[in-house]
Amino acid sequence: MKNFSLNHKKTGVIFLSFGIFGSFVVVMYMIMWSNFKYHAANQISGINYLAYFTFLANILLFVWLILAGIAILTNKQAVKKNLFAPKIFCGIALYVILVGIIFYGALRWMVTPFPWNLWYARLSDFFFHGLSPIMTILLFVYMKKTAGDNKEKIRLRHVTFWLIFPLLYFAFSLIRGFIIDWFAYPFFDPNWDFAYALPIPSWLYIILITILFSALFYLAGFFVMKIWNYSKITSKY
Repeated sequence: MKNFSLNHKKTGVIFLSFGIFGSFVVVMYMIMWSNFKYHAANQISGINYLAYFTFLANILLFVWLILAGIAILTNKQAVKKNLFAPKIFCGIALYVILVGIIFYGALRWMVTPFPWNLWYARLSDFFFHGLSPIMTILLFVYMKKTAGDNKEKIRLRHVTFWLIFPLLYFAFSLIRGFIIDWFAYPFFDPNWDFAYALPIPSWLYIILITILFSALFYLAGFFVMKIWNYSKITSKY
């Protein structure tokens, strides 16, 4: 593992390459969807493409990889210290991994933002919901192994800090959805069939969804904290 430590140039090249490639894929699909108007219950276009949490989380990951790669190659110790801090990296990893789990666990059968007869729609789905989360899990394992038993611990305040981005996204999605009458995810919409059938007012539905949304990310973050902080202590005798 010496040749692939966080101080080795090879690691910097790998991080930078993955980050640039991922960013290229994001831009490529934005251009594709800008030239293709898909009108359905869950329509998507170049702008709406960025309204999905999936793509925003992946953009965060790719930006992190690019910055991390540059920091390693230029040996910027202060930058590396901040970027590789678990409170930063593990938060981004949480978003991307949770995207894959939630999508294939539930949303794959509920949300169909792409016309599946297009090959690049299927490829986009696999790349952002499947390949990227798997790669992030491997990266998480690598970062944890590299940090060793002397790694910086994650605290509950960090888990709470990780809620900021999802909650900002949720607020953005709600406000934007009410303005343009389009929601990236149907359960964000108070007029969704299931929400409409509930014997509660719209404002209460939004509060409940906010609580569930926050609880999901907090519990997932708590789980990530436990995994990161875990150290297998072996006896000397």
